[in-house]
Amino acid sequence: MPLWGLLDPLPDEDVEPDRTETAADLAPTLLVGTAVVFGLAALAEAVRYGVLLYNRTRLVDPLVLAVSDAAVWATQVVGPVVAPAAAVASGLRLIDLRRRIYAERGLAESRSPLSILAGLVVPGLNLAMPGVFLTEIADRDPRLLRAIRTWWVLWVVNGVLVVALLAWRQRDTLQARADGVLLTAVLAALGAVVALSTLHVLRLFDGADLWGRPLRRHRFTHATGPASSPIAPIVPAAVREQQRAREEPDDAPEEPAGAAERADDEERAEAVAP
Repeated sequence: MPLWGLLDPLPDEDVEPDRTETAADLAPTLLVGTAVVFGLAALAEAVRYGVLLYNRTRLVDPLVLAVSDAAVWATQVVGPVVAPAAAVASGLRLIDLRRRIYAERGLAESRSPLSILAGLVVPGLNLAMPGVFLTEIADRDPRLLRAIRTWWVLWVVNGVLVVALLAWRQRDTLQARADGVLLTAVLAALGAVVALSTLHVLRLFDGADLWGRPLRRHRFTHATGPASSPIAPIVPAAVREQQRAREEPDDAPEEPAGAAERADDEERAEAVAP
């Protein structure tokens, strides 16, 4: 038996992902957690604003006030922890996504990971560069481009509202504080929408929808011929009889009674005669 060139290849060893890849894989989970926390924060701030409106004319039950304070403080503590973690994981996911897409196209990544991280972290610059990084790898996909532009607008509006809220909180009047609570509720709700929009964009790059299900693409093609029905329409028997009666002529001559019998007798007589 010849042995040269017939050696079995060694089985591929399972390569364990490093910390960067592990953190990038956590991006969807962290984004969902961020959306949930910000949604609860918006609800807590809205309840707080309702308590303030109620307190204008009536006293508030201490238990209701304690529950409202606990909800607000809990979301304010958890939110600043989950949101940065989701932002870091999404940034690492973007770096890995760009590397994979450029490798599939046979191209080299034109930006270094450090420059991408700088565009995601530096204030002011992080409002413009993330959209640029995503658009560069969208490959003119209309659905993906619409999702990126929508996310970009939400991201910029969210950043502007953060700056506006920080400036608003410098005011120390009671009315300004109450308005600050309402503005915080709006900002928290927008933060939840931005987190879900970010997850939607990342899912689209993987060929899935927001829930992680494979995308179904509907394409319309030009018809090459007239429409035809392969199955004949069902017509009731009574209607068919009426149509047949209309098609038959009404002025056909009628044969006299017994003419057919006499013709048959004559034919038999001719056949028997010698």
